[in-house]
Amino acid sequence: MLNCQALRRLPIPPEKRDGQRQDRWTLVTRAYRNIRQLVLDSPVVMKKTALQLFNVNNATLTKWYNDRVKVISANITIINLLATMQCIKKLLTYVLQFLFDHLSAFRVRSCSFLSRASGCQYPP
Repeated sequence: MLNCQALRRLPIPPEKRDGQRQDRWTLVTRAYRNIRQLVLDSPVVMKKTALQLFNVNNATLTKWYNDRVKVISANITIINLLATMQCIKKLLTYVLQFLFDHLSAFRVRSCSFLSRASGCQYPP
């Protein structure tokens, strides 16, 4: 199936028209329109398939591409955020475990010091 995405992947070499370089989207749009016209001009293809090739211009193609890039960027941001949250969770787990281990030892030492002075028994 040939679509805008497949056309975007085609290696389209730069082209000059009237001394000006044509941008990639113009070339992709032109290639798509040529393919669309060939399909529309072929009664056999039109009769035997349910193929629909919509009219596409540079603005439509650019908007489609930019929207797609935004979705991909948002997905990457979410994935990075989730990875960061997992790292923070691990770090907090280590910190809490460290505090628990050291505060427990501190309590035991403090209480044993106090027990000599005041009769404190551990656990309180």
